[in-house]
Amino acid sequence: MSETDIINFHVTIIGDSGSGKTSIVSRYITNSFPQAQEPTIGLSSFCKMIQSHNKIYRLNIWDAGGNPRSSLNLINNCKLADAFIIACDINSSNPVKSVETWYDIINQNAKKIIIKSSIRDVYLPIIIFINKIDLDSCENHKNIAMIEAFADGKIIPVVKGSALNGCNVEILFEKLFNMLVNASSLKKDKSITLSNNNHTMKLLKSSKKKQKCC
Repeated sequence: MSETDIINFHVTIIGDSGSGKTSIVSRYITNSFPQAQEPTIGLSSFCKMIQSHNKIYRLNIWDAGGNPRSSLNLINNCKLADAFIIACDINSSNPVKSVETWYDIINQNAKKIIIKSSIRDVYLPIIIFINKIDLDSCENHKNIAMIEAFADGKIIPVVKGSALNGCNVEILFEKLFNMLVNASSLKKDKSITLSNNNHTMKLLKSSKKKQKCC
């Protein structure tokens, strides 16, 4: 299979510093947990090949630094981003506010507009990953419920897991991959519809011109 036959998807994972973004990606790519990890500065990139339905996909994953101000520029520069993962540390001081802040950054700066369809798909797939659920507490349960309520209002799926033990990390990326494939199909169908509509309009205009000539 040639390089041109590979379908590329670009995913950006964002979240506060210490939310475990790099560990989540490392767990997915290498099934390992980095014991000593320096904070990401700027942008790190990873790659995962996926074979599905006789097609080859390349999942390009961009790990963005955890400073919201610097990530504004990163998101603006990520013009090829097809999807986002919002990672949050459920044990942080205010994980709910963190998720809301990063969602707003995506909504305001991502190139592709978020469009919800009647079948709850989006043209720009977003998933919230609640990390470090292995550290259980009553306060965490309350915060999880609030994050899920926020996500329901935005029609965004939530996955709860842990990069440390690998809980639900694979499920996170499987779900995201399926959303990407579905979103790609929706955009393709919309493009075909628009193309057909334009063709119909041209035919109508042509017909009107012929009628005037008669």
